[in-house]
Amino acid sequence: MKLAISYNEMVKEFLGKVEGSIKIPKDVQGTELRIKRKTELFSNLTHIVDLIGATATWLYHISKEKHIVVLYHVRGSLFPITIEVSNFLSYESLNLQIEEQLEQIKEMNEEEIEEFQNGNTLYEMSPIIIGETYYELQDTNTLQFVFSKNMQSVEIIFNSVNWKETTITRYAQQIQGVLINKSQNKNNHINDFNIITEAEMALYSQVNDTTAVYPEKSIVDMFYNTVTQFPNRIALSSREGTLTYEELNKKSNQIAHMLIKNGVQLGDYVGIFMKRSIDTVVSMVAILKAGAAYVPIDPDYPESRIQYIIQDSQAKVILMKETPITCDGVQTVSMYDSETYEDTDVKLSIHCDDIAYMIYTSGSTGNPKGTMLAHRGVVNLYTWMKKQYELTEEDVFAQFPSFSFDASVWESFASLFCGGNLYVLLEEERLSVEAFANAIYKVKATSILALATIFVRQVATYLAEEDIYKLASLKRIAIGGEMLPVEVIKLWRERIGTNVEIHNVYGPTECTVVTTTYKIPSQLNEDVASIPIGKPCANYQVMILDENMNLCPIGVPGELYIDSVGLAKGYFNKPNKTIEAFIPNPFNPIVNIYKTGDIVKLLEDGNIEFLHRKDDQVKIRGHRIELGEIQSKISQNHNIKENAVFAKKSKEGSQYLIAFYTTLNKKEIPELVYQLQEQLPDYMVPSKLIYINELPLTPNKKIDVKKLAQLEEKYEPVRLQEYVAPSNKAEKQIANAWAEVLGISKVGVHDDFFTIGGHSLKVLRVLTLLKEDFSHLTIQDFFKERTIYGLARIEREVKVEKEEVFREYKVIHEPDTITYANVLEENQISNVFLTGATGYLGSHILYELLRDTSATIYCLVRPTKDVQQRIIDTLTGYFNDVCEEWLQRIQAVAGDLGEEYLGMSEEEFMFISSKMDTIIHCGADVRHFGDVKQFENINVQGTSRMLALAEKGATFHFISTIGIPLELAVDQWDTYMKTGDFNYSVDLENVYSNSKLQAENIVREAMKNGLRGNIYRAGNLACHSETGSFQQNIEGNAFYRLIKTMLLIGKAPNVKWKVDFTPIDFASKSIVSYLQDSKIIGETLHICHPHQIEFEQFIQLIGECGYNLEMVPLSEYVNTGLALAKGNEVIAELIASQVAGDGAQQSEIVMGTRRTNKWIKKKELIVPAINKEFIQQLLAHGEKVGYFPKIMK
Repeated sequence: MKLAISYNEMVKEFLGKVEGSIKIPKDVQGTELRIKRKTELFSNLTHIVDLIGATATWLYHISKEKHIVVLYHVRGSLFPITIEVSNFLSYESLNLQIEEQLEQIKEMNEEEIEEFQNGNTLYEMSPIIIGETYYELQDTNTLQFVFSKNMQSVEIIFNSVNWKETTITRYAQQIQGVLINKSQNKNNHINDFNIITEAEMALYSQVNDTTAVYPEKSIVDMFYNTVTQFPNRIALSSREGTLTYEELNKKSNQIAHMLIKNGVQLGDYVGIFMKRSIDTVVSMVAILKAGAAYVPIDPDYPESRIQYIIQDSQAKVILMKETPITCDGVQTVSMYDSETYEDTDVKLSIHCDDIAYMIYTSGSTGNPKGTMLAHRGVVNLYTWMKKQYELTEEDVFAQFPSFSFDASVWESFASLFCGGNLYVLLEEERLSVEAFANAIYKVKATSILALATIFVRQVATYLAEEDIYKLASLKRIAIGGEMLPVEVIKLWRERIGTNVEIHNVYGPTECTVVTTTYKIPSQLNEDVASIPIGKPCANYQVMILDENMNLCPIGVPGELYIDSVGLAKGYFNKPNKTIEAFIPNPFNPIVNIYKTGDIVKLLEDGNIEFLHRKDDQVKIRGHRIELGEIQSKISQNHNIKENAVFAKKSKEGSQYLIAFYTTLNKKEIPELVYQLQEQLPDYMVPSKLIYINELPLTPNKKIDVKKLAQLEEKYEPVRLQEYVAPSNKAEKQIANAWAEVLGISKVGVHDDFFTIGGHSLKVLRVLTLLKEDFSHLTIQDFFKERTIYGLARIEREVKVEKEEVFREYKVIHEPDTITYANVLEENQISNVFLTGATGYLGSHILYELLRDTSATIYCLVRPTKDVQQRIIDTLTGYFNDVCEEWLQRIQAVAGDLGEEYLGMSEEEFMFISSKMDTIIHCGADVRHFGDVKQFENINVQGTSRMLALAEKGATFHFISTIGIPLELAVDQWDTYMKTGDFNYSVDLENVYSNSKLQAENIVREAMKNGLRGNIYRAGNLACHSETGSFQQNIEGNAFYRLIKTMLLIGKAPNVKWKVDFTPIDFASKSIVSYLQDSKIIGETLHICHPHQIEFEQFIQLIGECGYNLEMVPLSEYVNTGLALAKGNEVIAELIASQVAGDGAQQSEIVMGTRRTNKWIKKKELIVPAINKEFIQQLLAHGEKVGYFPKIMK
């Protein structure tokens, strides 16, 4: 009885959901709703057994239930006819079951019938009633099949409020098909016949009529076509810069030639190991040009996963950028090394069926698997997209997904094929709703073709009302990666508007990114319960099949199978997995189809609706995850007994992972989360790891996941730190926000946000909750201080009054001189080795060496097509009096600070070492942010390599930065006052300054051990004192950005700060003068202006030059800039850099030049005055090159 009721509820659920537009009232009274619809579909029906049998067979086909109940109405009562079904049940055996029960009913007397009916609401046992007369019933969901008096036809009686007549007609046709098949051979099995109707077959044919013409070309051919059409249009852009199609073509050609030179051949695999940037796209194109397939490897993956992908893919080469990587037995090359290679087009014969890329997705057995995709699928998909989305060269695409995610493929190449501008969103622009909106506004993006569902929700929920206008340029967005909830679309339409086309896209990696799409109407009906995944793209065919590989009728759930020209070649080196997933088409066995594992159903209009997964695969933040892989990693801990991992839906509708585990020693394992973080990407690490004494089991002895899901609230996740409760208002506010966002009741002040379920998108929700009271907190703060205690401390420190006025300045003088036993009479300056000669200071040092000495200067320059010409171009770009005799004294040396022997052969290195009498190390990575390992390699290890060059006796002159003592003074002023110097064995916060400090330490130690040399700490290098000219990349200078910001907003911050203006010609002359004097040795000199001026005086001088700047409190200055930034993207970028640290600040530190002044006086060096004339030249040059606004006369 219970099984029958359970079955009935399931079937009623199916019947209720089969039409998306049907709403079934739970309690409908009154017979006036019952409407008869008579259909003459059952001819030659001679026995009621046939109809019951056919209906039972039909119910089995649509529900796959093995226990079927049909109600038989006879003698004024309802009797349940129960049928036990199996795949091999014949119609004859089915009839025997029915006849036996009908015979029993026939033999029942009136008392037995009355007792049987008494108190039983038998109509609840089945949604189907069959009889010779109509049964009066209040249930409006039940279908009644009533025989005519002559038994030649049947009336189907249904409620027209709840059912469409077209649906009932389709059911009748399906049952009629069963009857016909049954009458032809009673020995047929019920599974031998598919209930699908001719109309449904026609609908499948219509849906799959997708044949379309596309170019039989490779991705490379398509790209070359674009370059020919649009050579000067912007191809790639980001906050880092831009590349035209011609520039992209040449740059990718160079890398391709380099790869070929390094042994890459047609059909090889090349890994791309680099942070997301426009260089990632350049690398993709380059690898394809070399005839290879690219394998994206995310540097943020755990080391074990990175190494697995490298080894499993059998990559010939790993192409990298600034992030170093160790690969046993695999060659690594830097894209920077490509500059010396030719930029001519690479002409290889690449076929459209060659592998283009291999994406690694989660694997059920513990390791990811590589899916091999060909050029053909990408070209086909783009051809369809261009027409479907009306893409043109005017489109600007915002590239959102990770490059290790296959969605990046169709977005990147769609832009590159149509001549559009692909704007690569940097990490912050993919995490912060505000930064995302600013980026869209800045570049006027028109298309985002791979936006994650969870981020769409974030934008729709948290984007400020006043910032919504920034999305006005968008024409279309495509959302994919996981199921798209209706409420997300309604929220977007309500807050953002209806002007943007929204497409729901679906597609497994194995079928080239996208298989089906659905354009969501601008207005959704109130009763819409789900968003379809749509219909197939061009040259894609879809089949929804049951377990017997029969096509499923409309509304009947089945597994989705896909046939396409974009079908993957399989899984790399995993033939068994390939055979399991890519199976022969049951309707055309000579071709394969992909078995998706997704359960879907066909709707009446031909669209497909996604229901759920068939297996343990889930989608988390757009990534396809096999739960088995996570369980396998958990099991690797030797103390784990059992574990279960499952996905659960949050209040916001997004999925998150939970893991329960038991242990052999009956104790929790706090360090388990760290072990998983070392092996799995962050999106695969469960948000909650919960220890439990025993996992609950079902009656079949399987882990009861439903019960575990209910237990989640009763158990706290494993705590990694001893619980310490919040102790003040700020900590309690932050803890409450964390608890709400993470769904945890108890949060300690030392808990790590990212180990208790937090990730970058959840940071946004926390910041939104805290915005009113913690306005200073940023996304970066969460990564820097991952605890409540740390975040509260940051807020306290920031709130300290920044504009507090101090009484007097603190002066930092140069350290004491290092003394030497022997003092040379004079320095020989005959052969000089100079690094950084193409930089701002380095080029001016080179000029002074040429002007003031007769030395030959050997310049280390990164390998390019013509290193000598690069130096000459830089030099003549700054100076117009460079003569041919000077140029003859310049010797370019191709090399790299980051490589052994500086990129030279050992023989070359030793020759240079023996020949040089003077070494000037001016080269460095001068960015103020970036990868620590890059700075370590270039600035620290590079200095060690330069010191090795000086071992034959050359004097060593190291160019450092004044930022070192400035940062040291923040925490060590008392130390300085007591000892006259700082403790240098510390780490500085700024990665650039810290690397230069470590390099200084190495040089200082070498000088103490006898190396003859000096350290020169360069100050705030300003313009040339005579011409006003400045560095060619003027926008890269923080101080000039400050000046431009003030000029644009008409205000200046009222801060107490002595500003150093060190004219570039004064700095270079000083250094070259000092290094020629044998008495100036063992010094650490401050190459600053001896007379630094008050910031207020600087603003007055600007005013005298024609600009009217009002000095206001620092907070007012920032707020004014933020207000103006809303309508001006230039100011928006500038003020953002000011807030981030480029701007003017209160500073009580002044750089002393006591020792330097001594040598200035002795050398009779002229110190340029910082007056109106100097500032006027500075401003005039900025205006001349278009960086500063015109001076207001």
